[in-house]
Amino acid sequence: MSKIVEFSKHKEPEYFVAAFYNTEGEVHRKALTEVETEGLSGVINFNSLPAVVDAVELLDKTDELTFATYGGEPTNFELLLIDLIYKR
Repeated sequence: MSKIVEFSKHKEPEYFVAAFYNTEGEVHRKALTEVETEGLSGVINFNSLPAVVDAVELLDKTDELTFATYGGEPTNFELLLIDLIYKR
């Protein structure tokens, strides 16, 4: 298994989840914030979940996305994605 991110939808209450996997299994799971969901909507169709995305390809695409954060700080999603790719 390569490094992947699986997106899913939690129904009650409704929110979106990203699960980060490496070759050994799940390493992180995170409920996405509204800022993260809006930013990722350029590459993830949240109406067609679940979806599995290659982590490296997703990181390449995040450079093109806009996350409306204070001062341009990376989101926790971005930090977990970087951690998955480079530290795990």
